[in-house]
Amino acid sequence: MTLKLRASGQVKNQSVQLSNLVNVSSGSILGRSEDESGEGVMSALSGSDVRKIAELHNDDNVQFASASLTGALTASSKTLTGDLAAADANLSGDLNATGDVGGATATISGNSTIGGTLGVTSSLSAQSASITAAMSSATISTSSDASIGGDLTVSGNLTISGDSVQVNVATLQIEDSMLKIGKGNTSDTIDLGFYGLYNDGSDKYAGLFRDQSDSGKFKLFDGITSEPSTTVADVSGNKATLSATIEGNITFDNARTFSLSGDLSGSQTFDGSGNCEIDATIADDSIEFSMLGCEIDEDDMASNSASHVPTQQSVKTYSDSEISSFGQDDLEAKDMLMVDSTGSYVKVKEVKTYSLVSSDDESNDYVTVSTEIESEFKELSQVYLNGQKLRYSSDTGTSNDYWITATDSGATRYETALTASDAASKDFFGSGVGLSSDGLVLAVGASRWEGASPNNQQDQGGVYIYDWNSDNEEWDQRGSVITAPDAGNNDRFGASTSLNSDGTIMATGAMFWDDDETNQGAAYVFEYSGGSWSQKGSTLSHDNPTASDLFTHVSISGNGLVLSVGIYAYDGSTGTDQGAVYVYDWNASSNDWDERGNILLPSDPAATDYFGRDTSLSNDGSVLIVGSAAWEGDTTNQGAVYVYDWTDTDSDGTADAWVQRGNVLETAGSEAVNDYFGFSCQLNSDATIMAVSKYQLVNGGGDEGEVELYDWNSSTNSWDLRLTISNPYPATSGTKNQYGFGYKVSIDGDGDVLVISERGSGYNNFAGRVQTYSISTEATTDKINFNNGVISENDKLEISYIIKS
Repeated sequence: MTLKLRASGQVKNQSVQLSNLVNVSSGSILGRSEDESGEGVMSALSGSDVRKIAELHNDDNVQFASASLTGALTASSKTLTGDLAAADANLSGDLNATGDVGGATATISGNSTIGGTLGVTSSLSAQSASITAAMSSATISTSSDASIGGDLTVSGNLTISGDSVQVNVATLQIEDSMLKIGKGNTSDTIDLGFYGLYNDGSDKYAGLFRDQSDSGKFKLFDGITSEPSTTVADVSGNKATLSATIEGNITFDNARTFSLSGDLSGSQTFDGSGNCEIDATIADDSIEFSMLGCEIDEDDMASNSASHVPTQQSVKTYSDSEISSFGQDDLEAKDMLMVDSTGSYVKVKEVKTYSLVSSDDESNDYVTVSTEIESEFKELSQVYLNGQKLRYSSDTGTSNDYWITATDSGATRYETALTASDAASKDFFGSGVGLSSDGLVLAVGASRWEGASPNNQQDQGGVYIYDWNSDNEEWDQRGSVITAPDAGNNDRFGASTSLNSDGTIMATGAMFWDDDETNQGAAYVFEYSGGSWSQKGSTLSHDNPTASDLFTHVSISGNGLVLSVGIYAYDGSTGTDQGAVYVYDWNASSNDWDERGNILLPSDPAATDYFGRDTSLSNDGSVLIVGSAAWEGDTTNQGAVYVYDWTDTDSDGTADAWVQRGNVLETAGSEAVNDYFGFSCQLNSDATIMAVSKYQLVNGGGDEGEVELYDWNSSTNSWDLRLTISNPYPATSGTKNQYGFGYKVSIDGDGDVLVISERGSGYNNFAGRVQTYSISTEATTDKINFNNGVISENDKLEISYIIKS
């Protein structure tokens, strides 16, 4: 018979008539059994207990859905459709469980098939084990095969004592960085390495190993048919090809002979040690001229080429030339060849002059020669004073000596001044001047120009554009006068002008432009394209204007992307006409000008300082100078110039504020009341040269004006005065503002062209004009110097000296 107890079933005494069976519930069978002393105890019933109580035979099959036993489970075999939990499980037969199995130890003489989780805290021993879910056990012992369908985690060491291990996985990961092979190879009797199997029609093997039988050499093999074991078969006929960059020496098994053939012959035996050098022999008639990669020189060796081969004719011509003229060409009458300090021949000429000493020469104690004396041959010069030969000295010497020095750098004014083609009195031509960086384009503002009928308006103003004509050294007007698109009476358009580096972008100011307030002023920017000028961006004026602010004095950077505007009549916290400067950046997205940061104010503001009377930007817009024409230092209205650098003040890698560079620049000359130093000021491209005007310099009773040129000295971080350019038309005593020399200035990018406007009454009653200067940075003439009293007016001088021809 068969007794089946399901998981939730109950078997009562009345139905089964088992007097010792107390309760069957949820897979537990509790009843009275006898211990070894014969005493009855209440516990989970074993299979034999159940058989005894139920009077079942041993061959009757008792199946439990699940069993939970506090004691041991001992049976010949067991089949469970539920879970098994027991302190120990000892089965002489097989264990088949579809649920979970857990206990301290499990000893199974037969096979074990577990479909659930195996959890054994001590050891599992079975003839074979098949587990399809998770398992845990301290030790696992099988006398046959073990199959694990889930994951196997070994927290201790894994020791495998079989003959081979097969790992059939897609990815094998090993934590150790070094693999140890050849364990137990204490006497170096086996080969060490690795190999792989491939089949190209038959099984073959390739790999790398250390050959213990050949002095431990590593060998790369391919194509052997015998699978390697502890030793690898002879691979001398199956060497693999290695493609790699090899550092160090290569030694051949056998020395090799390298031979040259063809037009070159020679050979050398090489075993890999040292260098291989072959003495080659070139076969006769094997080289042709076309193979040399050079050309026949037919220019008498005038060229300096590494690939030209001269002909005999060229060599002869060159030799004759060198012997006869020492390499000097175009020798003229009276030319001489002299050896300079380098040992080379130079072509020179002797110059002789005869003159009488003038009164200026006498007061200066020197005379000027028209050309520069060759510095290496100064001691060969000769000076006769009234027939008496004087001695050359390298310094001031004695009263009978002379010495030679260079003249100072200077400014040479072009003969023809620039005037308007339609000049009229009180046009104020020259109210603004602006040069391009190359000095070839000039913009001149005439702020009171009225134009021609019927479009003329009183004092509307205009801007003229000129191109430099190098042939006649004059300015040629380009097109018509530029006017404001919203021109109005008394706007004074053109009161200041500025050009970018190539002269294609022009900025200008309208001093008396009206909008919210009378005479608040405005700035315009124009761009030249297709032969005409058109406005670039909006008309600019400042925030919160007041009457007569005069937002006017503009400068455009060389790249045309930064604009500064001085507003010298701005009323600040310190009073009327303190002055200020606005700076703008071009926004390519909105095609307009964006104000940069806050309004720029002086560090020492004061009423009527006129800060912003002129502004000038460097080529990249990173340096800004501001003229403060009425700044008061030691004297009233002395004037000064402020210099600013656009600086990264918060060290985030981006410049964010204007920082003043040092103290204000005051005139290096004498200071005087109402000099208005800084009335106009301009920078060259890299901000190393600055031109500054003293518009109302008082000299001889009239307001003559002058311009000073400064160089930036990076060693001393200061501006050094290079030269002063005086008004070429000195004022008549008592005549004020005769020419207004220095009203506006502009300098080109290199600092060698300077334009200065005159807006005074001296020319056609304030019609205005512009002077152009060539600035020399080096001397082009020399001076013959004498001690005081050596030369006198009307003395006869005969001077000879050497110059380069």
